[in-house]
Parts: sequence; C-alpha cells; structure tokens
Amino acid sequence: MKGGLTVGFILVCVILVSVFAEGTQKHGMSYSNPAPIGTTINTQIQCGSNPVSLEPYDLKITLLQVTRGEQAWERLRTASDSNKPATNGFEYVLAQIRFELKAIVFPGNKSFRLGTPLQLIAMSPDGKEYASAPAVLPEPELSGELRAGESVEGWVGFLVEKRDGKPLMAFDPASGGGTLRGRVVWFQLF
Repeated sequence: MKGGLTVGFILVCVILVSVFAEGTQKHGMSYSNPAPIGTTINTQIQCGSNPVSLEPYDLKITLLQVTRGEQAWERLRTASDSNKPATNGFEYVLAQIRFELKAIVFPGNKSFRLGTPLQLIAMSPDGKEYASAPAVLPEPELSGELRAGESVEGWVGFLVEKRDGKPLMAFDPASGGGTLRGRVVWFQLF
C-alpha cells in the first residue's frame, strides 16, 4: 500500500512540475522562447498619464504574417517608388501585427499609442539590434491610438542580415504609454 502511495505521490509531483514548467515557458514571454507566427500573446498593461490614474488593460498581440527578402522588397516597391533596395548583406523583413485592448475596470477610457520609436525592435538571436526599415511601409502602417474595445492592425519593417535565419521581434509596452504590468514580449520573424 505504501508503495502505491509513493508512486502516486511521485506521479502527481511530476505532473505538477510539468505544468509549472510549461507555464513558465509560455511562448513569447522570454527571449529564449519567442512566439511563432500566428500566435496570440495575452498580457496586461496599465495606461494613464500619472501613477494615480493608471488603469489595467488586457492586451492581445498577434503576429499575423511575416514576409522577407524578395517578397518583402516587392511589397515595399509597390508601396512607394521612393523606397530603395536593402543595402548589401541585408534584406527587408515585414511583419503584420494586430493589437486588441480591453478594459479590466471602469472607466476604461485611457489609450495606448502604437508606432512609437523602439516599441517594436528586431534582434538577432545573439542580441544584435537591427534598424527599422528606412522605407514607406505597406498600408496600413502600424500606428495610432488604441482604445478599449478596439483593435489596430498594421505593418512594421526592419533591415536584417541575410545570413540571420532566425531574427526575433520584441514589443516593449513602455514605449507606448503602457507601464508597470506591461512586459516585453517576443516573436519569431522566421
């Protein structure tokens, strides 16, 4: 009887450790485990102009699609005749992203700004930061105010090294007016 209890206890412990480990390894919540294309990341941010008026919001971020290389350049060429080809050794990566905001408490009247500098950055797997694409992006470009109950979808672009087969994209909510609960989330650009 004691042997059966011991095996049962060990089995329960293994299941609990597995569940805990899976929860800590959630896609997108760390640099080492970025979310793949098509994955929706659920996170929370707090919005407001000062600490007294901060309100919590649920934020959903979905990386809808990624195009790279010749396909990305073709989209950029179509977007504007003023766009120039990528510099030698680099290529364009375009990412289409959707953001959805939901108020958690009343009044839920704050907004979150999308498209601010350093809000979305591309990085190599070894931590090298890539530049944003110096180009007119396909419409709609990701920008504007996101309010509770709304969603915004748009394109961002980067220049990455051609030899980098696994670039990443990070979203930092602190660059758009989100504070405290907001944490950096990671996506695969491949």
